[in-house]
Amino acid sequence: SAMRQMHIDKIEDIVALTSLNRPGPMENIPVFAEAKNNPDMVPFYDDRVTPFLAETYGVVVYQDQVLQLAREMAGFTWGEVDVLRKGMGKKQVAVISEQREKFLRGCAGRGFPQELAETVWEVMAPFAGYGFNKAHACCYGVVAYITAFLKANFPTEYMAAVLTQEIGRAHV
Repeated sequence: SAMRQMHIDKIEDIVALTSLNRPGPMENIPVFAEAKNNPDMVPFYDDRVTPFLAETYGVVVYQDQVLQLAREMAGFTWGEVDVLRKGMGKKQVAVISEQREKFLRGCAGRGFPQELAETVWEVMAPFAGYGFNKAHACCYGVVAYITAFLKANFPTEYMAAVLTQEIGRAHV
């Protein structure tokens, strides 16, 4: 369903869908599909962050993008973005709250309007705890593509290989 919505036409779309098709991020699938299919709908927030979101049509898809946004917008160091990543990944409410305030202060110090900083935080915060990094998503996406290709074009051979792999495995 999501693939049909997105009108997938390149491997990067499959990679993005791999990352989006998880609890939390999956709410962004319709937004991603709409922006992909209607470039005028792409929600670019500010020219300074466009390079980090252009490939994904203005939607935060990868954990890497959260880290890049924190660095570019709020001036976080790599050590600070790692604290942010860990806090979000482990859903540590106190750490997330502290990082939010630090993010907003950093954005203000770098000339980003508060409304924009809050919008970007609200877009990236729920995603970060569930999102894949791009390399991880690429690996899954390529394997998904190859598997789908083999299943669609060589169904007998594909099923023979799957069943051969399962011979002798005890399933409960």
